[in-house]
Amino acid sequence: MTATVVDLKCPACGHLVGNEEYERVVANFDRFVEEKMNGQIEQLRYERDMKDELLQQMKKKFQDREEQYERNTEKKANEMATSKIREMDIRHRDELSEKDRQSRINQQDEIERVVSGKDRQFNLERAGYHTQIQRYQTQVEEQKRTIDNIPSELRGTRGEIALLDDLHNAFPDDELVPKIVGVEMADIIQTVVENREKIAPPIVWDRKTSDKVTPSDICKAKQYKTTHNTDYSIIVTQDITMKDSNNRMFGERDGIKLVHPTAVVDMARIFRSVIIDKAKQTSSNKDRTSKEAKLYEYLKSSEYARAVEWERKATMSLDDLQRKEVDYHETTWKNRKKLVDELRKIGEQKQQKINDIMRSETGEDSKDDSNKKEEE
Repeated sequence: MTATVVDLKCPACGHLVGNEEYERVVANFDRFVEEKMNGQIEQLRYERDMKDELLQQMKKKFQDREEQYERNTEKKANEMATSKIREMDIRHRDELSEKDRQSRINQQDEIERVVSGKDRQFNLERAGYHTQIQRYQTQVEEQKRTIDNIPSELRGTRGEIALLDDLHNAFPDDELVPKIVGVEMADIIQTVVENREKIAPPIVWDRKTSDKVTPSDICKAKQYKTTHNTDYSIIVTQDITMKDSNNRMFGERDGIKLVHPTAVVDMARIFRSVIIDKAKQTSSNKDRTSKEAKLYEYLKSSEYARAVEWERKATMSLDDLQRKEVDYHETTWKNRKKLVDELRKIGEQKQQKINDIMRSETGEDSKDDSNKKEEE
């Protein structure tokens, strides 16, 4: 029986070793390989847990971004999400590159097999991450399209509610009608109520939340004047330039009043005073018109006609009496004059008779005196 001698070499250094020493070295090497593999596996599990945690963080961040989209920051959130995706993709690429570099350093087949298996698992997880990211990105795009498709009359609801609250707190008795969805009208219609009576015309407010007031907004405000039959069509906006006003609080553009949101109540007080004063003047004119109408009705009534007829008859009777009185007085004056003339004539005759008598007596006396002298 022939014994076969097998040369055993150390797998680490390559020197010839005995059977026991070879087995010990092989056991140590297997243990080293196993520890190395376990360490790699633990490292990969740790990295997988870190990526799960990162995924959870990303989910939370995406939820935060969705809330930001609801606050009209879709563009910024989309850019941030894209940036995060790009950073994550770069990070994943760097990690894969590092794993590939580490796998090339270790030439052992077993380590390469384990690493390649973990790489496949990681690639699957990475593909799952990308799938989730794409799903979130699709949801973001859908939300963005939904927001873009919202009608313009439904936007700026928060600003309209704030404007409505300010006007209601300042003028609790006024009638405030908010915009009705689907109806071409201003955002808020304010009707002045004074002593429980509504006073026309109303004040219409158009709240703009955009950065600029466009010519289209001006045209709509002018159209609201016709729609609501008023001259008080006001745009509430922060876009008041130095061309519109010197104080950036009140302004006018193409015949439309502009007011800053913080000055709405002050402008409303001014317009309310003007409307109330005009209403008082109109009421006075109406009273005057009412009096004229009543006077006209009286003038054409039968009562007035009877009064005029009685006045006419009374005037004619008075004229007859006046004429008769004049005739009587003329007759009386004539008779009186005749009598006066007769009395004067009689008085003259009497005087003449007396004068004649006096003259005759004076002549006889002088004749007697002359006769006496002759006799002597």
